Amino acid sequence: MAKRHKLAVLSVVVLVLMVTGVQAADKFHLKEKLAVGDQWQIALELKLAGDLLVRSGDKITTLNLSAVARHQFPERALDIDAEGKLARVARHYDVAQASITVHGATTHRTLRPERRLQVAQVIRAETVTYAPYGPLTREEHELTGQHLDTLAIAGLLPRDEVELGETWEPTPATVQAICGLDGLISHELKCKLAKADATRALISISGPVVGITGGSEVTIEVAAELVFDPSTEHWVSLDWKQKEERTHGPVSPASKTEGTTTVRRTFPGKAETLADGIVNNLPATPDE
Repeated sequence: MAKRHKLAVLSVVVLVLMVTGVQAADKFHLKEKLAVGDQWQIALELKLAGDLLVRSGDKITTLNLSAVARHQFPERALDIDAEGKLARVARHYDVAQASITVHGATTHRTLRPERRLQVAQVIRAETVTYAPYGPLTREEHELTGQHLDTLAIAGLLPRDEVELGETWEPTPATVQAICGLDGLISHELKCKLAKADATRALISISGPVVGITGGSEVTIEVAAELVFDPSTEHWVSLDWKQKEERTHGPVSPASKTEGTTTVRRTFPGKAETLADGIVNNLPATPDE
């Protein structure tokens, strides 16, 4: 009888160990592995549509708004912070162009060849972009400094191992950067591991965000999907949909827009435009 009892206890212990092992195997480590000198290629595309609400006295005029933008550039890691995230990168914009149409009138923006080399750097939790060999025009700065902040994408990843279906909340600094805000008032953004296997982890991101941009209050609703490759320890794509309403501000009219930005990241090898002889002479800060 005692022997049978011991066998029963042993069976329970083995079963518990087996279940625990399965649970541990179901946890996923979704943190980027980066080193100074690493390079990759980024391709971004933005499509936006909506209305501008222009106030003149007591009258409000609605103007149709649409925009498309496209950017392609190799990116090279120059500095990594204590958490293993990108702190400073060099970029060479092979493509940087945008077309903005307001009430039927279209303007085009491009980047001068001598300003294609740029640096993006995180300073006091904000990403600053600049051309190291001369000033950017206002239009050029808006073109390259106001597209989706790719340095913030890794901040959407979980800080610890997660199970399928588990949720987590990105930091306020990440939310502010990824939504393109000057300041964050509140957010309820949630990330969730929706699907995962050895080579592909799909993270869904959704929720409301409230912040300030250009002196205007902005209410945002996010619906996005981020893909991470556990086999290479890199995120590889992001589809970011952002619906927003902006109040009238000191420098911009009120607006209602919906925009989608797609980001694709590949690793084709090193780019000659970001070779050692080029990036080694870059200033360490924008002021140098």
